[in-house]
Amino acid sequence: METICIKYLEHRNQSWMQVCGGYNLAFNQIMKKAGGIYTRTHKSWLFPCDRQAYERILAILKNGYRIDISHLKSALQMKKLLQQGRQEKATGNENRSAVEKYRERQTKKESSLVLSEAHEKAYSEYIRMLLLRGYSKNTIRNYCTELRLLLRMLGEKRNIDDLNKEQIHNYLLWLIMNKGYGEAQLNTAVNAIKFYFEQLLYKGRMTFDLPRPKKPLVLPKVHDLKRVEKMIKSTTNEKHKTMLMLAYGCGLRLSEVIALRPEDIDSARMVINVKRAKGKKDRQVVLPDVLLHQLRKYYTAYRPKKWLFEGQGGEQYGYRSLQMVFQQAKQRAGIHMKGGIHTLRHSYATHLLEKGTDIRVIQELLGHHSIKTTMRYTHVSRAQIAKVKSPLDELDFGTA
Repeated sequence: METICIKYLEHRNQSWMQVCGGYNLAFNQIMKKAGGIYTRTHKSWLFPCDRQAYERILAILKNGYRIDISHLKSALQMKKLLQQGRQEKATGNENRSAVEKYRERQTKKESSLVLSEAHEKAYSEYIRMLLLRGYSKNTIRNYCTELRLLLRMLGEKRNIDDLNKEQIHNYLLWLIMNKGYGEAQLNTAVNAIKFYFEQLLYKGRMTFDLPRPKKPLVLPKVHDLKRVEKMIKSTTNEKHKTMLMLAYGCGLRLSEVIALRPEDIDSARMVINVKRAKGKKDRQVVLPDVLLHQLRKYYTAYRPKKWLFEGQGGEQYGYRSLQMVFQQAKQRAGIHMKGGIHTLRHSYATHLLEKGTDIRVIQELLGHHSIKTTMRYTHVSRAQIAKVKSPLDELDFGTA
């Protein structure tokens, strides 16, 4: 008896049940008669994700096919839990939930656990493969954290190599329910697990069909020009001021600012060479005249050697230290909007867009791989919003 899988799918901002399998003329006629919509993109039949359509599909297929709904059940459970988590966060409930209390207990329990000999060997090989693949330090740290957590939960009696689809789905649900994972962290866990099975066990593309939560579309936080100016002017330390001016004036990421070396500043061509940035890509950004003046002032005072911005003992300036510099600048300027130093990069991109800079040019300056990432700034650009005239203005309410 042929197996038909019913899966959950987010497609064109709608929730669907995706019917996979039975690729023959008779099956297609059944699906079409039942009201299904065929999608060439996913090569399957789609039905609205509701109880009525679900029961209709089961009634049609139950006699001639074996039906697998494990993916649908896991995905719907995951969606429900994520929605509950967002609602709890939105209500600002100060009472600690049962999940938070469980997390505290579990953290204490996990700290006492050590890996079995087999799992320690798998963990070491996992790190080795990540290094050979040339993954960034942040990715390696995040992936290893997620894999080690899974190995600890398995203990000595169970082997990670023997996990099946249902067990991994249950583990992902456990991360949501008991560890309070959000969309981004859960995606990291999925990627870490996939890397182990695909790159260490050589299983090719993961056949477990791990469900991924849909990421929310969050608009970037943007400061207006006056607030940026206020923050920079309120910073009297020349090193701190220069770093903030670089973050805003060139749209650099925090990691890019602290990774700069003196030789990366090309005053002859008025560019800054950003090397081995996110995605291991090099790029050049424009060096503003006012920033060049500030850089020369800073260099004369500090005379850095290896790194453009050095911490204690000549080491690279600290990640958290620069975040603290930005937060202190916000406090001095009386700015209460939440967000870290990355908001200066968002502000740089948005202000360029408002001045009419081509979106493709902004993409190159920011080092975005996809134009879709850069297009986020069109949603917060005042210049774009200002062009829209509300239909309310067309109504005649008379004079006050």
